Amino acid sequence: MRRSLAAFAAAVAALAPISAQQSPTFKSGVNLLAVDAVVVDQTGQPILGLTPADFVVKINSQVRKIVSADLVRYATTGSAATSAAAPGAAPRVPIRTPGRVDDDTRTFILAIDEPSFLTDQIKPAARAAQAFIRKLDPNDMVGVYVYPFSKPMLEMTHDHEAVIEKLDHVMGRRDRNPGSFNLTAFDILEITAGDTDALRDAVLRECPPDDPGCPATLKGEANALGAMYEYEGARRVLGISELIYSLGALPGHKTLVVLSAGLMSATRIGGRPDFRSYMVRLGEQAARANVQPYFIHMDNSFEELMSVTRPSGGRRPDLRFRSAVFDGAAWASGLERMAGESGGVYLPWKNGTGELVFNRLLRETSAYYLLGVEPTAKDWDGRTLMVSVKTTVKGATVRALRQVIAR
Repeated sequence: MRRSLAAFAAAVAALAPISAQQSPTFKSGVNLLAVDAVVVDQTGQPILGLTPADFVVKINSQVRKIVSADLVRYATTGSAATSAAAPGAAPRVPIRTPGRVDDDTRTFILAIDEPSFLTDQIKPAARAAQAFIRKLDPNDMVGVYVYPFSKPMLEMTHDHEAVIEKLDHVMGRRDRNPGSFNLTAFDILEITAGDTDALRDAVLRECPPDDPGCPATLKGEANALGAMYEYEGARRVLGISELIYSLGALPGHKTLVVLSAGLMSATRIGGRPDFRSYMVRLGEQAARANVQPYFIHMDNSFEELMSVTRPSGGRRPDLRFRSAVFDGAAWASGLERMAGESGGVYLPWKNGTGELVFNRLLRETSAYYLLGVEPTAKDWDGRTLMVSVKTTVKGATVRALRQVIAR
């Protein structure tokens, strides 16, 4: 079934604010709740042929009856799949479509986290994304969203070459050495959390022994950088939040691919940057918009550690090395948290061209199950419901949003 742009625009214009939005669930004569679930093996290959008996679904920790398990499968040769269209929230990010939105179209949104990349890192990331797009089926619809500094506009298209060309113009915006000291991401997270051992090591490494004021200055810089990354990180999280919210205007199941070189986030009380409060609604927004997020982390921490452009490490290079080896986890922390809050998937890319990670993404998005779940009467009141989807198939992994809204 195909929907004209005029009809689609009219449907979007008629949508209510988010508090009253229709969710990506459906209500039928038998009051079924729709839950999307991707089931893959250890290589990311979808497992086909499953029945309701192969799944266990819990709503707010209570097991619910599964009435149906319909496989939605996308071929790689241009043939179509069937899926239920679902309108979502009125968009804050304007969305243009290629004239019609096909219900049988697989939809990908590539979100490029420009502030996370150094200038020399962005091109390999763009090439990996371009190679991924070249492997998509011609029927797949794609859009690129550069955040948070670009004009908030998402243009969805079947013209894959136009998207590939757009990726040639993305830019890396991260400053390699934003402060006067050579503090690592790990230094900032630990010092702002009050870790005296981390502060002592940084002082031994960076401060001349005859400068009594240096320790206080270094600590002040760590706190200032923590605040700076907190402001920047909040903007980046809000950029993704706005995008997910707006994708509710597109019908059907969507895959959001966030490509980032990392997002530093505090993991200890008192540490900075801390922007967890900006993530709390990601799961609800993803559920309402029927969006499955994937966060691909291009982890360049080892290359940066060994780079000839990196400072030598002051008086104690050994301490800098010891600190920097934890940078990968430090830069991963925010992306892992966003994946957890949104019900998404965190995929680390630690070396190579990224082909393995993107090929896994292609496999995982080639099929999913649309589960028809029978809720109880108290579930059917518009609340956000916590959902757990598991399978009895050994060695299988289930990708499913952790929240749904019953209406």
